[in-house]
Amino acid sequence: MFCRILGYFQRVSRAYPVESERFGRFADIADDWQEERIDLSEMMKRFTNLFRDEPEIVLGLNEFLPPERYHINSDLSLELP
Repeated sequence: MFCRILGYFQRVSRAYPVESERFGRFADIADDWQEERIDLSEMMKRFTNLFRDEPEIVLGLNEFLPPERYHINSDLSLELP
């Protein structure tokens, strides 16, 4: 799992340099979720909004979501419980 998460972060950093504002917002959202300040559905909403113009980054989240509960569709709509 760690390798997949690291790969996802690398994809985002290739699209947006680590020092960019967008990558900073991405890292803040990930940190908020990890520290349980937001739940998974809120994290998904924030990532989808942040990367609306980069659908492959948004769709990459599906790799980490519990498929029985959450899914991001190709049109970037969210399926939430």
